[in-house]
Amino acid sequence: MGAIPDQHVSKHRSGRQQKRRLKSSLRLALLLLGVFSAAYACFVRPHCTPASLPLSKEELELLQMMRGGGRAVVKVVEGKGGGGGGGGGGRGSGEAEGSREEGYFLEGGRDGDWEEGSAGYLADHPELIHARLQSQEEEEEPVGLWESPQQEEWRQCDAPSRKYREAPVPESNGYLQVFLDGGLNQQRISVCNAVTVARLLNATLIVPEFATNPFWQDTSQFADIFDVDHFISSLHKDVRIERSLPPHLAWSTSAYYASSLSRRNKLVRSAPLHATKKWYLKRVLPRLKQRGIVAMTSFSHRLAFTGLPKEIQRLRCRVNFHALRFVQPIRELGQKLVRRLQDPSLRPTHRGVLYSPSVNMSAFGMEDGGMERDGREEARGETEEGSSEGAEAAEAEDRAASKGEDGAVGGGHETGEDRGHEVVEGGRRRRRFLALHLRFDLDMVAHSACDYGEAWEEQEQLRRYREYAWGGRVANLQHSPQHLRAAGKCPLTPEEVGLLLAALGFSRATRLYVATYQVYGGASRMAALRRLFPNLEDKTSLATQEELRPFLGRASMLAALDFYVSMHSDVFVSTSQGNMHNVMAGYRAYFGGHKTIKLNAPLLASLLQTPNLTWPDFTRAVQTGHEARLGQIKARRVDQSLYTYPAPECLCKVEEGEGQRGDRRGGLLEWWYGKQNRKKGKGQAQELHPPS
Repeated sequence: MGAIPDQHVSKHRSGRQQKRRLKSSLRLALLLLGVFSAAYACFVRPHCTPASLPLSKEELELLQMMRGGGRAVVKVVEGKGGGGGGGGGGRGSGEAEGSREEGYFLEGGRDGDWEEGSAGYLADHPELIHARLQSQEEEEEPVGLWESPQQEEWRQCDAPSRKYREAPVPESNGYLQVFLDGGLNQQRISVCNAVTVARLLNATLIVPEFATNPFWQDTSQFADIFDVDHFISSLHKDVRIERSLPPHLAWSTSAYYASSLSRRNKLVRSAPLHATKKWYLKRVLPRLKQRGIVAMTSFSHRLAFTGLPKEIQRLRCRVNFHALRFVQPIRELGQKLVRRLQDPSLRPTHRGVLYSPSVNMSAFGMEDGGMERDGREEARGETEEGSSEGAEAAEAEDRAASKGEDGAVGGGHETGEDRGHEVVEGGRRRRRFLALHLRFDLDMVAHSACDYGEAWEEQEQLRRYREYAWGGRVANLQHSPQHLRAAGKCPLTPEEVGLLLAALGFSRATRLYVATYQVYGGASRMAALRRLFPNLEDKTSLATQEELRPFLGRASMLAALDFYVSMHSDVFVSTSQGNMHNVMAGYRAYFGGHKTIKLNAPLLASLLQTPNLTWPDFTRAVQTGHEARLGQIKARRVDQSLYTYPAPECLCKVEEGEGQRGDRRGGLLEWWYGKQNRKKGKGQAQELHPPS
């Protein structure tokens, strides 16, 4: 496909923005001339401090349109009248003459002047942020904000029935080999489907091979992330699984099929999305019996959720919720991160990139997460003096705590004394925390084709990336940015999700774990979120360099860490309704229905376009619009994913029977229930926890 013409970018620009730029071009030129002439001294004389200039809201918006990808040399300092701190170097907005009441102030400076604790930030919705900060002291968190939805009427019911035929059935029909692409959670879904297809075909499944991620250049394989021994032993009563092909079939590799077109014909590449059981039996089974092996690629979402026996659906749940257990290094570090979030005194003295806004100022630069690309294994920030002792104390505490760790979702939630941000359980006090899956990386922003006010240079970068990654074939390009935003198809920015969380009632004291690998725009994009929620944490702020060293350059392993921490959070929120949100929502519902907030992006788009919107009105609208989006367990509709909505196939109403039923002899269920044989009263759900 040919290159997209340069005029393509301007075609999708907002007419409103074009008109505003034309009308105000002269005034903007004069403004920037004054600003950068004053700021010029800071580039030639590092100790120079240019005077602050007061800006109107319109001038601020004009300036924001000219900024690009976070590479800002100016910062906006919130102030009211002559008050308000100016951030780095103790500069204050009150120094400006003629300052407007409730105005916004531009302050010259360099990237390095953005220091920890700075009040400066560039915001798309400064009035709402200012109103939120002004009302903070007067508001209290709503009652029950951290509590899980009541789910007592549901129980796990994915154990095989007595009629379930155990594997192995008579001789295997051959080997099933799958090559899986995509991110970690897409691969997770594909593994579950591969096991299920192997069961349908009576095939021997080879441990799936993960393709190298073209964006992150991650070469992690199944065994780097998931416990292979546990995977095989857990499912040995369901399907045959081998680590590798026998010697006479060792030629069947991804490199072999990529070497020539004739060899590619041996692959099953045409599996349709959500293929039916009938399709596999008609198209794949004959080839499997004839050749003894079938290799499948592009296997993402290639098995339907309809037309399958209940026992097969339950097998998918057992694979997802029980058989796919992370390897020990991921589990151990994940436990440490959870403990340090619950007890800040265990946190090592470490400064992560979220605390250093000068990092990741380029769209193609450093990832938020402390790692550099291109294989350069170097953690950003240095462990401060005394951190070794703190880390050792944390590890000792984690080892002691892990002896009784049951791996329960939400950090072992039990009914305890509720003290807002703290809960007392069994005499032990722990802090609550919210896990935020922040999908606002270059890949996501480019694919969305949404308008985030980037300058022409950044628009061109995104266009070139779409050409590189997808040949320019992005479906959203046929729609206008306004249509995409109104339809909720634009990933939420860090600022937007911060406003939503604040409107839902979470206070600035909320401990917020940011699950992300890269933020497009870097630290300037994160500044507004940090202003609303100062207690931001991520992997690099909770772990030491030594602890993170085995994970450097391994995006999938880092994503597994985020998954583990999110799984144990009190509240989980995702800015994108993608695979991470879908899998996590089902996981948390299956293991106890802990609060998982599904953000209402179309509602937010509508509200942010409402003129003169006050903070109380914004709060009421957001809370009303999310009443039914707090993780309540709902029965799956025919067209919905089993991995997101495990009921009614894998979660059943308690009144339908007492406890789990099914064949508990051997395999996964023998491991899961073991000799414990926990007895529950009639009608009482069993408390089963994920493998930790």
